[in-house]
Amino acid sequence: MTIDIDLDKVHALALAPVQSPLRERQILMVQQALHNAHIPTPEDRHHLLSTCAGRPVTSIRDLHQGDLGPVLAHLRKRTREQTP
Repeated sequence: MTIDIDLDKVHALALAPVQSPLRERQILMVQQALHNAHIPTPEDRHHLLSTCAGRPVTSIRDLHQGDLGPVLAHLRKRTREQTP
């Protein structure tokens, strides 16, 4: 059995390396998630980002592609916990 698939029509997404910086759209996603989670102070935000990344983070722009999933998952969980 052979499967005929025309691969000329398939477009693969370019995958960024885990250590590459976040794209602008991803930075906006993190900012929105921080807002939705009601993280009040910049110090609290830096602490949360550093904890999720497992290393010191001074701003959202210091996050890498590999940090995005854990950060967003934690913020979504925190947002759900605050919703009555």
